[in-house]
Amino acid sequence: MKSRIETNITLLGGTTGMRMIEGDEQPAGIRVFPSFYITPLLEGGDKITTHMSNTPRKHEFSVIVSGVYKGANVPDLLRTTRNYGYAVVDLFSVSNQAVSGIYFDEDGKVDTTRSIKAYCVNPVLEVGYHQVRDYILHVWSVRFQVTMHTM
Repeated sequence: MKSRIETNITLLGGTTGMRMIEGDEQPAGIRVFPSFYITPLLEGGDKITTHMSNTPRKHEFSVIVSGVYKGANVPDLLRTTRNYGYAVVDLFSVSNQAVSGIYFDEDGKVDTTRSIKAYCVNPVLEVGYHQVRDYILHVWSVRFQVTMHTM
């Protein structure tokens, strides 16, 4: 997900080469705008389905992707911010919802004999703004339900 968003960062008002921040929560002191975040495993935890052979394994969890922009007033970026959120939804639409990943073994080493395929479904977009001193922060946030299979 992170790679797909970074590849398409200009669709979200960012500049080529910008990197997303991955973590458990957004930093309190955002100083660079726009900023983009991916936050895995929030509410609901990670439901893991295993089998006796331990393969394939299925994980079900949620991921939140968000962007923060600086504006002078509320109408300034409200519609634009919402459209950036919809662009993220489109990046993981039905035809693009599958993403691939690298499988790490229990020692943290890459296992090239296995792969990961994840499906991002049921997106929920939220858009809002916050007053910070003399400017407005516009925020979009998309929560995806992810079903991930290790193969």
